[in-house]
Amino acid sequence: MIRFTALVVVLLMVCRAVVAAPPITEPVLIYQTGFETNEGYNLVFDLAGQLGWVIDGTGGNGFLVDAFPGRGSQAYIGFTRPTDTKAITTVWKPLSVNPVPQGISVLHFSVELEIVPSTNGHDDDFRWSVYSTNGTRFFSLDFSTRDRAISVIRDDGTFMDTATRFEFDGTYRLEVWMNYTRNTWSMALNGLVVVSGERMAAPGTALTFGDIDAVWVIGNTALPGDNYMIFDDYRIVAEAVDSIPPYIETIEHKADGTFVVRAFGEPGLNYELLVTSDLNFAPSSLGVYTMPAGGAFDFPDTSAKGEAVSFYSLVNRP
Repeated sequence: MIRFTALVVVLLMVCRAVVAAPPITEPVLIYQTGFETNEGYNLVFDLAGQLGWVIDGTGGNGFLVDAFPGRGSQAYIGFTRPTDTKAITTVWKPLSVNPVPQGISVLHFSVELEIVPSTNGHDDDFRWSVYSTNGTRFFSLDFSTRDRAISVIRDDGTFMDTATRFEFDGTYRLEVWMNYTRNTWSMALNGLVVVSGERMAAPGTALTFGDIDAVWVIGNTALPGDNYMIFDDYRIVAEAVDSIPPYIETIEHKADGTFVVRAFGEPGLNYELLVTSDLNFAPSSLGVYTMPAGGAFDFPDTSAKGEAVSFYSLVNRP
């Protein structure tokens, strides 16, 4: 069985998380683009209609140069109001991976993004939505410019507030991990876990991969915002692993020296939590735990009292 290891270094109140996942075979690149002219894009025209990108709706989309300084050209969606009354504009690259490559169950999507607020006082939403090959929407990540909230729209259409907020004045690296064998997914923003161990689709749904879409949802079609979402380095990889890599984050350093760490993983899988104060020595086990339904659990490490440095790792166990 493949072992995933998540390593976190705790030094006083500072932590660093590192994920290591020894591959079974080489990862398979499904698709990637940086929206550059040397890939064949003409920056004068819309993104939709170029190199296989398509659109549903009539809202703005296209290219910007150096919106991310020093990084060439980027794509965007939004800004220009639709020419019809539809509230939603979607752009995507049809990929239709069915099935995912043999022996590979986990797809990893990553993209750099920034959301620019409206100057006209009207606020909208921007989303990333995952679809199957037959057009079934598995889930969406919703970024609201009204309150900067990040929400999940589940496969049944219900919303879940992640309690995470984004800022307008910076770029984010969005990563989504999807386990097509276990019907689960997780999401991280700038390396911090926002969603862990969520269900992708209702039982019995065919788990295929169709596309991941950029979406502009206008709050009031009579008064659309001039807000927009910039995105770059769009990449989808079939990873040669059999579960979503676990993560560890530091939650608290208590006055008595106890370190509280939060472990993230797939619900139902067993993980052993290990710790050492010196990487030259074998770690000690803090126990084996079954990941609960929420995809996370907190662990207060009282053995860390008196230690200036603690190295934590989380390893899959049968």
